[in-house]
Amino acid sequence: FFFVPPSVFKHLHTDAFLVTANQKKHNNNLKNRGITDITINHQPKKTRLIRCYPLAANFLDSKALTNLYYKYIDWLDRSPFVARSVTAAVVGCLGDLLSQRLEAFMRNDVFLINWTRFSSFFISGLLYVGPFLQYWYGGLWAVGRWMERKVTKKKIWQTLAQVFVDQTLGVLIFFPLYFYAYEASEAIVSFQAPVWATATKKLNQEL
Repeated sequence: FFFVPPSVFKHLHTDAFLVTANQKKHNNNLKNRGITDITINHQPKKTRLIRCYPLAANFLDSKALTNLYYKYIDWLDRSPFVARSVTAAVVGCLGDLLSQRLEAFMRNDVFLINWTRFSSFFISGLLYVGPFLQYWYGGLWAVGRWMERKVTKKKIWQTLAQVFVDQTLGVLIFFPLYFYAYEASEAIVSFQAPVWATATKKLNQEL
């Protein structure tokens, strides 16, 4: 079995489900709506499929993008910790690159990449953001399962509880520690000792 999370593409159906090799008959109604099943990986006794809706199917028409997407999903399946850490690192440094570009534009200045800052965001994403979110959201998932067993089976209450914990306790833990993680990352890039007072000052300014 292979589970495709509904958040991967916003145009995928929200009711993502497991598909097996013996489910070869397609619903005519789905066909009329342009919905297709795309083979991800074929093995002698098992075929991995993703049910893809029209806009997502058009996006996946590119063979290179399709192969890249499938490899990424398989990587998440095989090594979730590493995959999510690297993903957080890439997203962090690309976000900083965009931020630097916008800053240069707002100042009407020449865009020159600050590689120290760029690398610091990469390292902090790799060593802090990715690992933190891996275990934190695993904990939130456990909260939902506990509520399902002990409190209520209604998804709305489980979701509200998870959001409440995430936006209170999660924020209180994640953001203060991030300033120190970034300071440590910047120290690694600059080959200098971290200045914790600088991180504390930045944290106080944000608060």
